Amino acid sequence: MIIESCNIIMNKITSMLLSATNSIFLVSGKLNEDIVNEIYRKAASGIKVTVITSDKNWSRYLENLKKGYGKENQNKLQESVRNLNLKSNIYDRLRYIILAITISLSIVIFFRLNLDIITIILYIVFVIIDISTFIYFTKKEKDIINQLSIENENLQREINDIKTIREKLEKNLHIIESIELSFTILIADDKAVITSYTPNYNKNSFHYFQEINKSEALKIISYILNLSKS
Repeated sequence: MIIESCNIIMNKITSMLLSATNSIFLVSGKLNEDIVNEIYRKAASGIKVTVITSDKNWSRYLENLKKGYGKENQNKLQESVRNLNLKSNIYDRLRYIILAITISLSIVIFFRLNLDIITIILYIVFVIIDISTFIYFTKKEKDIINQLSIENENLQREINDIKTIREKLEKNLHIIESIELSFTILIADDKAVITSYTPNYNKNSFHYFQEINKSEALKIISYILNLSKS
């Protein structure tokens, strides 16, 4: 058994998590954001991860993550697609609204002024307006349709990626709420450690840290699970 600073122990735990390629068992009274992020990244990559903790906030966050991963990004993309569809519809309608207005004005002017030089000039102006606005709004709508096509592809790709990761999290990430704990046990593949450190301690604190056999670590974990059930 050795005494290490909080920072050194945290670095060792992080290093073990990063190097794991097969399975992870983490038992800890408390978790933090860095640990949680690495846990779900490992589970999403296909590694079996079991977390036993008395930290209800983070345990429930991880449980919710299995069902809600990527929801925020998906909602943003869906909102972007809705806005582009709305713009496309507006530009499409504006072309014909302006055309209808100029035709209506032309009819009114014809009956009010008859056919004279002013009427002819106004007709020419209306034709120019119609052609210009039609070309402008058609181009804008085409640009939006192209952008919409890209956004729809991005959305579909994001939905597929999110579905895949959620399935992996559901399959590989197992969260168990335990009795109150004041230590940490980590098994990463065949390497195991036990420490009095949990990831909420003051950065200037010191704790014992010891490498142990995987079989010993599993026995302690089994004992904790039995206590949690009783």
